[in-house]
Amino acid sequence: MDHLPHSPRQQRRSRRRRGRVLVTSFVGLMVACSGDLTSPPPETPGATDASFDAPDALGSDEAAATDGAQTEGDASSTGELDSGADVSTKADAALDADAALDAAESGADGHCNALGQHGHPVQMIDVLGSRAASQFSGGTIVDGTYALTGATRYVEPSVVPGTSAVGSETISVEAGVLQEVLDFPAGDAHRFTATLVVAGSALQMTTSCVWTSNPGVRFPELVDWAPLEHEQTGFDATPTTLTIWTPRGNHQSVVRVYEKVAP
Repeated sequence: MDHLPHSPRQQRRSRRRRGRVLVTSFVGLMVACSGDLTSPPPETPGATDASFDAPDALGSDEAAATDGAQTEGDASSTGELDSGADVSTKADAALDADAALDAAESGADGHCNALGQHGHPVQMIDVLGSRAASQFSGGTIVDGTYALTGATRYVEPSVVPGTSAVGSETISVEAGVLQEVLDFPAGDAHRFTATLVVAGSALQMTTSCVWTSNPGVRFPELVDWAPLEHEQTGFDATPTTLTIWTPRGNHQSVVRVYEKVAP
């Protein structure tokens, strides 16, 4: 019997499952190699087995090592996104992001995600001048839901400053997965889901799903999020805000400010 082709979601999940196997195998290999490097030398004839005389409690060095390992394990589950993780923590984060991506897309009825709208209509304000990615310092992005509260477009003197309607936008960041819902001023809605990675003071993302309520109208697929897939960006993060800088054509750039929504 011929097999039916997999749906796009099934294909994405199949690729992510293969990724899980590769990550898990890599971590297992690292652990095995570490064990080989730390194995004790062969016993010499007549040597005394010191393990019979060892006390039940761990010595201070062993206890410190155990506490350090426990602290490292706790740090990997704090719900924060930064770029300082080691190999094993990054592997765990990749698996967490994979699970969060599955959770985001499940129950969304084909709409990429089921994120609720917490934002209010925002006007983008033009300002003469410029901003650069180097002016942003990054930080730790705390998991949670954020609403767009301000948007500024930096333009050259040849442009007459004005304002433009952005709409209402809400984003969610959880275990390295970004979800977005944008309600345009005309009433159409736009959603996407992506994996989000911090690279110094820049953000990078890989989109797994994009949806619009009106396929007959051509919208910019990712609007001002698109540069995160292929261009230099900048961001600042505090425990309650996320500010994102992205370039826009004609020597322009856009700065958007998101504020965390209370649970």
